[in-house]
Amino acid sequence: MDIPKKPIFSDLKTRATVGIILAVVLLLPVFAGGYWFLGLALLIGLRLVWEWVRMSDKKAGLLAYAIPLIAMAGSVWYGWHQDWGYAWGFAIGGAIAAGAERVVRGGMAWSVFGFLYMVIPTLAMVYIRGPENWFDGQGISKMAYVIAIVAFADIFAYLTGSKFKGPKIAPKLSPNKTWSGFTGGLIGGCIAGAVAAVIIGFSPILGFFLAVPIAIFSVVGDFLESGLKRRLNVKDTGGILPGHGGFLDRLDALMFAMTVFAIVAILVPDLWPMA
Repeated sequence: MDIPKKPIFSDLKTRATVGIILAVVLLLPVFAGGYWFLGLALLIGLRLVWEWVRMSDKKAGLLAYAIPLIAMAGSVWYGWHQDWGYAWGFAIGGAIAAGAERVVRGGMAWSVFGFLYMVIPTLAMVYIRGPENWFDGQGISKMAYVIAIVAFADIFAYLTGSKFKGPKIAPKLSPNKTWSGFTGGLIGGCIAGAVAAVIIGFSPILGFFLAVPIAIFSVVGDFLESGLKRRLNVKDTGGILPGHGGFLDRLDALMFAMTVFAIVAILVPDLWPMA
């Protein structure tokens, strides 16, 4: 949701091209489910861990990467198999081990926080989608609903923020984000939620209002990642996605939205209108 410093829409072509390719690569396993989705979840989780260690630990050695990567893989594997005891065991154990590895050279809190920051949203995504194939169960409709809201909130925020600019929301935390971009993103996300509801098969009014907190928390996730990058003095978490940066740069809003949606789904299971 960052507003570029270049002329309006100057890098929109690059962002759009990479975004479309990324959407195809990521969405096909999401819809296919099963082992295809497991592979995607592993890819995302492992890449997120690698990017975090790379940007937060300048003196990281092999062990600094190996511990969270192995813990992430184990956590995702058991989560996909619905064995949440082992999944959270790997998650908590991995955070403790990653922190212990940095005791001597400092930065233990960054390793603990960073691993939990990566593994919790990844497990939330696995929990929401589940192990089912294609359109079995409600996992695919929930995933599609959240992804649509976050994607369109991001697109509308970029377009409206670039066009109208205006007052900044929190210039010290994220100097490129404006209230016009936030408003445009919120409207775009809610419209996407209403349209997705019609496609899924429930009330567009309910879909619109359910989208409000998802769109808002996606902005919170974007702000959090921007703040962390400023604190760690890095511009992008990686360079794998031209015009977007790294996986964490591209998925920050979705990660937070998925986490919040998963928590709500656990606490209020009857909120989702589909049986």
